Amino acid sequence: MVVACVGVFLILLGAATGWLPGPGGIPLVLAGLAVLASEFAWAHRLLKRARIAVRRFTHWAARQPLWLRLTGSGAAIACALGGAWLFLVVVGPPAVLPAEAVAFLGRIPGVDP
Repeated sequence: MVVACVGVFLILLGAATGWLPGPGGIPLVLAGLAVLASEFAWAHRLLKRARIAVRRFTHWAARQPLWLRLTGSGAAIACALGGAWLFLVVVGPPAVLPAEAVAFLGRIPGVDP
C-alpha cells in the first residue's frame, strides 16, 4: 500500500509541476512509475515501454546533423528561459529567496520584486 501511495504521489506531483520551469514533470512521473514498477506488473511493462521510447529517441537524435541538434538545444533553452521569465512576471520572485537574489531578479525587465 505504501509503494502504491508513494508512486501515485510522485506521478501526481510530476503532473502538477510539469508546467513549471526546471526539472519537474517527466522525471517525477518516471520516478513514480519506477516505484510502482517494483510492485505492479502493469507499471513494469509501462516503464519498459518508456525506456524503449527514450532509447529510440536518443538514437534518432544522435543521427541528426550537428546544426539541427544545436538548433533544437537552443530552442529548448530559449523555451525554458522564457518559461522562467513568464513565471517571474506573473508570480514574482519567491518570498523564500534572500534579498540579494530578489534584487537581482528585480533587474530583469517586467519582474517586480
